[in-house]
Amino acid sequence: MRLPLPVVSSDLFTVIRDSNEMISEASTIGDSVMSSRVYDDACDTGFKIRSERTGEVITVTFREVDFSGDEEHSAEWIYAPTAESIKRNPRLTGWIVRILND
Repeated sequence: MRLPLPVVSSDLFTVIRDSNEMISEASTIGDSVMSSRVYDDACDTGFKIRSERTGEVITVTFREVDFSGDEEHSAEWIYAPTAESIKRNPRLTGWIVRILND
């Protein structure tokens, strides 16, 4: 079963269409948002992003951490739209969400 997830405004992200990325900073969206469980029977974490332009809400889940060479500090967390979100909006295929550790 899906758990309720925090919803973050798209206004908190910089959108780079050329590379299919949305970028924000951890301090902007909050650590608790990034660690919310998506399902009650799995350990997937993620959150929702609401487009302020269209009102559409997508769910993104954690994919990987990119390290900046210092293994004690992550450079960024990478999320991607869920299959359900892509099914509703195929334009999301190939998009990623980067949360920078500031």
